[in-house]
Amino acid sequence: MAIVFVRHTPVKVEKGICYGQSDVLPVDNYLDFVPELKLQIKKYSFYKVYSSPLLRCKMLAQATTDNIIVYDDRLKELNFGDWEMQHWDNIYNNSHQSEKWFADFVNTKTPNGESFLQQYKRVSNFIDSLDLSKDYLVFTHAGVIRCAMAYFNGVALTDVFAMDVAYSLPVVF
Repeated sequence: MAIVFVRHTPVKVEKGICYGQSDVLPVDNYLDFVPELKLQIKKYSFYKVYSSPLLRCKMLAQATTDNIIVYDDRLKELNFGDWEMQHWDNIYNNSHQSEKWFADFVNTKTPNGESFLQQYKRVSNFIDSLDLSKDYLVFTHAGVIRCAMAYFNGVALTDVFAMDVAYSLPVVF
């Protein structure tokens, strides 16, 4: 059994912008990432391929595999609500809500968004729905992969952000 998670490529968004579930495009040269990715996953025979429905994942999935792709909303990035497409500096310095969220992002929801615990529960629900005796390929986001790290490796939700999740490289569980 292997679940191979792949984070999307970099996106066409200014550095420092919180884009979460906003449907932003991948960088223009996103196809340049595909040959290396295909090389790294060629040893697997995937029972199913899943993807977040957001364009940055969907486009990479379609360029990487000829398999049928199942789009699943549970694989979306954290919903940052009112903070979507805002600069992190403005979010951090601008409200009591952000102060509360940064102090406890696991349990505190973003304004009109969700908490990291809510995202973890949705990702756990996705993983629990799989037949773990089979191999899967999953195109998704850094937050989802960090939830999978917590799920499979027992890493505390408060600690998963200490782990880097590279663009377009497989993370295998």
